[in-house]
Amino acid sequence: MNVSHLMYIAIFAAVSAFMIHAVSSLSYNTIDDTIPYKRLFWIDKKASYDDSPLYTVRSSSAPIIVDCFLKECIKSFSACGKTCIMTNEEMPCMAACNQQKQLCSTRCFQRYAVKTVGNAA
Repeated sequence: MNVSHLMYIAIFAAVSAFMIHAVSSLSYNTIDDTIPYKRLFWIDKKASYDDSPLYTVRSSSAPIIVDCFLKECIKSFSACGKTCIMTNEEMPCMAACNQQKQLCSTRCFQRYAVKTVGNAA
């Protein structure tokens, strides 16, 4: 096995780890007809801000929001992760990727929000 094969295996393993992190952090619990959410789909327990807005959506919108999340957020997060691996600047780069994924999941919720409930803990 030559060096280029090992490099491709390492890149594949790293991208797989990013995808597992992305999908495993997807959180969804249905409560009646409307669903209040904080930190949206991508819950980052290390960076859970008390002042993040709470969005309320209809449970019937859930499949559309999940579709937005999967098609837009995971796709952009994996592309960002690949860029981080290729540039060898993973730490500052991944911070930017994490910010990007939070903004993306917020946009998915804002599209289908019934109302913004304000700042709730």
